[in-house]
Amino acid sequence: PFDVQEEVEQRLLPLLPDAHCGSVEFLYSQENGAERLYFDLNLLSTLPIRVDNAEGVWKENYDPWMELATAVLDVLSVCLDRGNV
Repeated sequence: PFDVQEEVEQRLLPLLPDAHCGSVEFLYSQENGAERLYFDLNLLSTLPIRVDNAEGVWKENYDPWMELATAVLDVLSVCLDRGNV
């Protein structure tokens, strides 16, 4: 929702100047109704620039940035098909 995006951009992003993109998780406060309590920031900028596979964690030639770009393009394609863009 736009209000969440606006709040994240105004309140959280200034604290994370090197964040490129990511997601947030939040709960609504029972005491304050509409107040959101952010508890998890998942920032892609925390992934390494160089992905070496010394411990066999990722597939051969894994590229987290390409994975993100592909996911964004897939969502955009669906939105375009539905006329939501």
